[in-house]
Amino acid sequence: MSIATYSATRAAREADRLPLSVFQDARLSANYEGLAQSEGIAAFEPAAPEELRMLERLGFAMTQYLSTSVDFADPFVVQLRQIGLTVRGGLAWQSLSDATRRGLVRAVDHRRRRRRAAHG
Repeated sequence: MSIATYSATRAAREADRLPLSVFQDARLSANYEGLAQSEGIAAFEPAAPEELRMLERLGFAMTQYLSTSVDFADPFVVQLRQIGLTVRGGLAWQSLSDATRRGLVRAVDHRRRRRRAAHG
């Protein structure tokens, strides 16, 4: 495949992607079930352990709705790489270190407890 063909293919694939600011401004929830499925957008099929499912959904949404250029252009997304989240690959839960995995599980549990407390 030539560079021009690759660039055109990539541009066509990413034409319907949304900028990160849309997600930040709208404060979209982590399950992303309310987002319309359009042609070319895959269905979410969970594979990660249940305790990492919320982060897996976030990674899935990143891969489907954000441009891969955000992986290097947005400082927030660049920081997410430290915990295995990228636009190009979603959540790389299989390659997480034990310490990172335990920290993520604690963070998800803490968030769930706070949400339950806030919603009664």
